[in-house]
Amino acid sequence: MRRAPLSFRFLRGATVALAALAWACQDPLPNRPDSGAVDSGFQDGGDATAQDSSTVTDTGGARTDTGALTDTGPGTGDATGDTGTVCGALGGACCSGDACADGGVCADSLCAACGSAGQSCCPGRMCNDGQCQGDAGAGVCTGCGTAGDVCCAANTCAADGCCVSGFCVPAGTTCAFTDAGVCAAGSCGGCGAAGQACCETGCTAPDVVCENSLCAACGGAGQSCCGDGTCNSSVSAPLTCTSGACVSCGGAGEPCCLTSSPCTTPLTCKGAGICG
Repeated sequence: MRRAPLSFRFLRGATVALAALAWACQDPLPNRPDSGAVDSGFQDGGDATAQDSSTVTDTGGARTDTGALTDTGPGTGDATGDTGTVCGALGGACCSGDACADGGVCADSLCAACGSAGQSCCPGRMCNDGQCQGDAGAGVCTGCGTAGDVCCAANTCAADGCCVSGFCVPAGTTCAFTDAGVCAAGSCGGCGAAGQACCETGCTAPDVVCENSLCAACGGAGQSCCGDGTCNSSVSAPLTCTSGACVSCGGAGEPCCLTSSPCTTPLTCKGAGICG
């Protein structure tokens, strides 16, 4: 048989070698999974890049923050978790030490409005309307000053009435427990007013207290506290009753005031009842 030319046989051998080389380079496992992804981030929806340049989507989901936020430092109040609820506000929980913002008092662990007639007394048994009555707890603010009502702070009665045994007697009316004295401008006909002798039940005019059988002015700075332990305090000149005398309060080294803000900012009331 006649043999093929040498050039033809060389070309056929080269073709077979190239085909074998191409087969050897093929991927014997074309369907294997791609495990070459590199994801160094959180599982928060970002994409990872595979080592073979393909893109693999990260569906691990979002992170969940279950930690509660608690603010225990001084200031406007405490935070109670992720809801951001602040203590001390009216209707909210009381802060540590049963503290509430101005205008509120802690009752049954909640801050309630105080100071108006029918409401609880504010801290220090203070009332904006009426007089604090009741010996237990904060007390209740009740109407005061008119005839038949309890006397307001510092023996005060409306319309020149007289405070007799803790109740207001209208002007022109005979005062009980006196020698038929008639009430006029706080005096029960010769007793009870500033500079007069004390009546049987004490002094009957406002802002006076019985001292050494005479009715003397009370409630001012350096004066004796009035009979119910009150002082004529104001926002600009706060006073508190200490050891029977009205003294300045709220400043550094001074006694704490009996209010919801016992010391001027940033001072706080220390254990000894002194602002520091």
